[in-house]
Amino acid sequence: MAYPLDTTIQIAAIKGHPAVVECRRSLEAPQLLLSSPVLGALETGGRQSAWPERNRERLEALVNQLEPISLDRAVAQAYGRGRAELEQ
Repeated sequence: MAYPLDTTIQIAAIKGHPAVVECRRSLEAPQLLLSSPVLGALETGGRQSAWPERNRERLEALVNQLEPISLDRAVAQAYGRGRAELEQ
């Protein structure tokens, strides 16, 4: 099974949140997916932060561990349904 990780989870991973770090350790790299929109949001946030160089290095280390994916309409629709259910 593959898991596309959202921006919030990626930020928690970059910051070393213990629960996220532990969960990531239990999964193999090919199972963890990174979409272009999430990467774009992380790039933007890192560049706008008070520590852009440090955050750039952390992001680079994280990105190197993940499988990049592109989104098509079916993926976007599934994401929208899942997120809507979680936000109810």
